[in-house]
Parts: sequence; structure tokens; C-alpha cells
Amino acid sequence: MAATLLDPEFRQQGLRHLAARDPHLKELLKLAPSLRFERPRESLFTHLARVIIAQQVSVAAANAITSRVIQACRAYGSAMTASSLLAVPADELRACGLSRPKLRYLQDLAQGLSDGQHRLRSLGSLADEAICQRLCAIRGIGVWSSHMVLIFRFHRPDVLPTLDIGLRRWMERRYGLDPQAKQPDFDQQASTIAEVWRPYRSLATRLLWADGDGDITY
Repeated sequence: MAATLLDPEFRQQGLRHLAARDPHLKELLKLAPSLRFERPRESLFTHLARVIIAQQVSVAAANAITSRVIQACRAYGSAMTASSLLAVPADELRACGLSRPKLRYLQDLAQGLSDGQHRLRSLGSLADEAICQRLCAIRGIGVWSSHMVLIFRFHRPDVLPTLDIGLRRWMERRYGLDPQAKQPDFDQQASTIAEVWRPYRSLATRLLWADGDGDITY
């Protein structure tokens, strides 16, 4: 199996690669010790639920809402599983801060896992693109969400999440990209800059996030 960013030696190799090819990232190497790379402790359902909740809200808001959802689930079983989430009445989940669309997405995800519609057990053995395709087939999970799963769940080393607003903001600041650029133009500009980061674009992204927002995780 290909190396992941869980491997400390592989990470150090990646940091040396980035520092040698990008002076901006060389400046950010001091932030590398703050980055956390941990094996998953939660179920894949819980991780996907966290990612759905985190869509289009701040990290602080996502963490607060997730904590409330976990507490609500505990009253109906375990911390946050497909079965416990399905047991929580919709109005209680809405009171946790979930929007109506996110509530539907979480319920659909939980139901799909419970009835076997979503077959995700072997997801980690797939290539990056195949994982994205499998996840994007689930309602409520798109490209941004699948990229977060690749980076934070499977620690894949070469993901460039150009749809992430944090990455965009810090690339605009560090590399002078146009804040008014339309998404396709930004995608192209960011991809061009990040070409020298390969095959460690995830690691470069984590450094840029740490520079702007501190270490984040989903």
C-alpha cells in the first residue's frame, strides 16, 4: 500500500521536498510540529457526519454543532452512530444547530449505512479518485467533503482541495492570487502553483491552513 502521512519518515521527506521547492512553505516549516496525524478513533459514519456538519460554516461552529449532536445521540444509544442518530427526533437534531438540508443528509447517510445501500467498509483500500467517486454518490457529500475525508481520515498525501475557502484565502495572501477570481480560474492558478508540491499537496495544504487558522481537523 502507498505511504500515507501517518508515516513520520514520509512526512519528513515531504517537508524537505516542499521546503526545497517553495520558499513560502519553507517559511512555514516551523508550524509542522503542530500538525496532528492520528489514526482514526471514530467510525467512518461519525467522520462523515462531522464533515457534513462542517460544510460552509466556521471550524468553531462546526465543532459546537457536532458536540451537541453527539450529546443528543447519547440519549438514544451511543455517541454518534447511524442507529443512534436515526433514533433522535428531527426537532431535537434541528435544535442542535443543524440546517434542514444537513439534517436530511445525515439521516440519509445513516439510513443508507443501516440498510446496506452505502457500502463503505473497504473505502480505505481504494485509490483517491475512486474514494471521491464513491463518496460523491452519497447525497450531501461533494468534492470538498470527499477531499476532507482523504486528507483527515485516510491521510492521503497528494490532495489539493481548491474548493476550500481557507486554502483559497491563504493562497491569495501568500501567493498574491486575485480574490475576485472565479472558481475555475482559481483552480487553475492554485493547481499551477501546487505542481511543485507533488506528491505532497495535502501536506502543503495543512501548512497553509496552520498558518492562517491553526491546525484544523475533521
